[in-house]
Amino acid sequence: DRLNYFTGGKNYEAFIESYLTINDKGLTVINKIPGIISTCCALARREAIEKAGGIVDTRFAIYGADDTDLSWRIIKVGYKLAITPKAYIHHFEHVSVINNNLDRQNYLHLNSMRLYEKWKIEIQDYLKEQLAQGFSQQQILDNSWLITRLCVAVGEKEFWEFNG
Repeated sequence: DRLNYFTGGKNYEAFIESYLTINDKGLTVINKIPGIISTCCALARREAIEKAGGIVDTRFAIYGADDTDLSWRIIKVGYKLAITPKAYIHHFEHVSVINNNLDRQNYLHLNSMRLYEKWKIEIQDYLKEQLAQGFSQQQILDNSWLITRLCVAVGEKEFWEFNG
């Protein structure tokens, strides 16, 4: 059973205790890119979703980048995102992809490219800011799985070519 595998065979109480010990940071606020909230499970104000243009930008095919795009659109219209360790919901990652026999890597690449094209100016501004603060390209990549994913999708040479 997948849950038993995920919890390492721990009962519910032991699993929750170890989860809270590992995730004791308190509320984490995200108010700029490249921060995101995965929307496998999220709670949002209707007003924020409406101001951000709705839940999904239909340019994104199934699987990948739609949650990043939504997070960034919400931030852009002036809201903050937050992650709390006070709630736990287990998401069996990739189950729908496996059950529907989707080419995960293809969709991930396609949607990463679409995300980069849509948010290119903001991404480049973030990269320039990080470089100006003294971070190397490798440090920037090491600090963000998302930036790394976008760099791989776009290609390293093009990704790091920008004015400024």
